[in-house]
Amino acid sequence: MDRAASKRIWRNLPILTWILLTFLVGMLVIRDYGESWDESGIYAYANQSEVAYADVLKSGTLPQYVDVPPHAENYGPAYAMATTFLARRLHAILPAWSHIEGWHLGEFLAFELSILSLYFLARKWMGGWAAMGTTLIYSTQPLLWGHAFINPKDVPFLAFFLASVTAGIYAVDALPDPRSPEALRRADRAMRRWARLPLPLRRIGVAYVLLYLDSLLFIASGNLSRIVADGVWILHWGVQKRLLGLWFAERTRYSSSLRLADYIQQAQAMVPRLEVAYVLVGFLLGLGLFAWFGLRYSKGEAPAAAPLTRNGPWLLLPDPWVLAAGGLLGFTTSIRVAGPYAAVIVLIFAIYKSWRKAALLVIPYGLSDLVVCYLTWPYLWADPVHHFLTSVLLMSRYPWNGWILFQGANLPAPDLPAYFLPYLMTVQFTEVVPALFLLGLALSAWAFVRGRQREPFALALLWLVLPVVGIVVSRSTLYNNFRQELFLIPPVFITGGIALEALFSRMRRDVWKALLLAAAVLPGLYADVTLHPYEYIYYNSFVGGVAGVFRVDELDYWATSYREAAQYINQVAPRGATVAVLDPVLVFKDYARRDLKVFSLTDLGPDARYDFVVLLSHHGADETVCPSIPPVKTIAREGAVLAAIKVPPASVGRCPVSLPRPALAAK
Repeated sequence: MDRAASKRIWRNLPILTWILLTFLVGMLVIRDYGESWDESGIYAYANQSEVAYADVLKSGTLPQYVDVPPHAENYGPAYAMATTFLARRLHAILPAWSHIEGWHLGEFLAFELSILSLYFLARKWMGGWAAMGTTLIYSTQPLLWGHAFINPKDVPFLAFFLASVTAGIYAVDALPDPRSPEALRRADRAMRRWARLPLPLRRIGVAYVLLYLDSLLFIASGNLSRIVADGVWILHWGVQKRLLGLWFAERTRYSSSLRLADYIQQAQAMVPRLEVAYVLVGFLLGLGLFAWFGLRYSKGEAPAAAPLTRNGPWLLLPDPWVLAAGGLLGFTTSIRVAGPYAAVIVLIFAIYKSWRKAALLVIPYGLSDLVVCYLTWPYLWADPVHHFLTSVLLMSRYPWNGWILFQGANLPAPDLPAYFLPYLMTVQFTEVVPALFLLGLALSAWAFVRGRQREPFALALLWLVLPVVGIVVSRSTLYNNFRQELFLIPPVFITGGIALEALFSRMRRDVWKALLLAAAVLPGLYADVTLHPYEYIYYNSFVGGVAGVFRVDELDYWATSYREAAQYINQVAPRGATVAVLDPVLVFKDYARRDLKVFSLTDLGPDARYDFVVLLSHHGADETVCPSIPPVKTIAREGAVLAAIKVPPASVGRCPVSLPRPALAAK
């Protein structure tokens, strides 16, 4: 191992050790977490998306999603498909692990990626102590640690959005300025290798790239289906006496029962299959051909190339790091449509560094992004541009009709106050986070004004401040606290890391740095232990902790406490007992004994009798259902009840039910 590689390993040893340690802890506790409300629907959508590949290639059939959450297709299924594959393989190897636990492992691995990405992003602007401190504070936050095991959408998107920004920034920095001697040397090497190729191969390569790019634009336009329909119409009516018309008439003579519209529909059904196959095969074939060209003709001494011109460095376009960063961005976009905002951050960073670098970046970065996004999101296959724009518009104004418990009132989403998002970002992280953020923001703003280090402050503006202001001004739909906006929080910790860097720079001895870091991390670790496995309900002391917001703000809105409730009933219920569950009944049912008769409380008729009733405290249902009957079991943390189990007396069989409207609202 050379000295440079050894130095890199030692430099990154702390973060690698921390990743390993958190992974081991995660493996020890992963089976404690219950299924969340959204998981089964998300993974049903992922399973059907996997089947779509076989369907479109075999029969040209586009995916028709059944029994999935509303508007599920408007989310990309990329990471959910990877997680379902992991869960199946894990269950096959370790049958004791359920598919739910396999899902949780996939979600936790995404969180591990976010830890690694945050560290390397922090290292761009701070030393090892501050970067490691930033990462430790981030990874021990109870809100994030809890979501890391149960959140199938927002944690993967946070992780890959953060990874996309980090990879993009590193790719920009890795590109030499096109006018620099290094760029000229790289261009000269590229031109020499290019000159070794026989002239016909060079022409084929250029023609292939141009044709493939043009065809991708044509596929994205969604016009192929219309052209196919017009072609069938022309064959049927326009050229009946010509060669193609006679051929078409001969082929359809024995199918006279079919109308022209049927032939058009059959022809159009083949379009998605051809498009997907073309994009995939063309991309892989292109990579293979250019890799073969490079290996076959780049060995040995190359003849001198033509003198370099000002356009010579443009041969740097196919930089592998840029292609990898673009592919990662495409995967991110195929998790949620907000993914391209990562590209905005990266491109603004590139323009700030050098507009020439941005010009080198944009084409390969965008191309690999579009190809990966298209191939991993089956909903786009039929009409990529229109379906993507539809998803963007829908997600910006998501039609959620539930109610949010906020500061003691049950509110519909449009009635939430403007400070809802900033307030939750302040009270759902440990107290040290907002303190470090405010100090770091002031320091980075001062550095920005003085021209010393402008990137961290600009990053906070682009990645945090502007999106939050946009969400507040546009009244975007928010619910389940701010889980949909978790991808906005990395700059909170990066900015806090700037404050840590300033504090550590004034400490000469490492022991004082370690003590300061321990003081910053311990509150999060303590909450992780005391709230386990419901860490995601965390609130800090600014609002009195979890006990202070009980029946005031949202706690277990994803019903993960139903796992513990099911385990209790499994132990005490007689065989064949009837259990009435306040939705989500499927979350409870996945853990219940198979002999138990589990029903949704809202679906039972007035004469129904049941032995147990299981209730979330969400929106106060545990108080309004069977109000005169005390619970025999509560699942609680720090005095806050998450779920309650009641047993109606045998003489009653069914107790009075008075569900508040929010408890009946669809999630």
